Amino acid sequence: MLNNVRGLLVEAADSTISAEQRAAIQLEVDSSLEALDRLGATTGFALPESLEALRAGGTASAAGGDPAEGARLLDEQLAAVNLASAAAGAYEKYTLEVDRQLAEARAVATASSLSQLTDADYARESSNLVKGQILTEASIKTIALSQQIRSDQILSLFDTL
Repeated sequence: MLNNVRGLLVEAADSTISAEQRAAIQLEVDSSLEALDRLGATTGFALPESLEALRAGGTASAAGGDPAEGARLLDEQLAAVNLASAAAGAYEKYTLEVDRQLAEARAVATASSLSQLTDADYARESSNLVKGQILTEASIKTIALSQQIRSDQILSLFDTL
């Protein structure tokens, strides 16, 4: 929007523009500044005071002031906006992006740890199951062997009689 206003001021600075055309350009500039005011009211970022000179009746207005001065004022503000945008971009790239990557790495490490714990629990439970099956089978065979030995002893008693 600031670039659009700057273009209007450059157009108004042209000496071949009539007073009516300058007045129409001033209406567009004022409309853009009002839109920026509304945007500032909702975001908390107010229009810099130096740009107040661009409004109708101001010293840098398109219709009655010096539009070239208005374009220069806008250039200063655009440079400030570009600098702030660059700082925000750098913050995003070098701080937020790094934090996001670290969070992803932590999530992967946590998932891997949980998987290893699950695998270890599964292995332990599988081992306990096999152990239980072996003990049950050994107990059954011991009981069977014990019954056979008793049977043999009972038969040997009958033989001795």
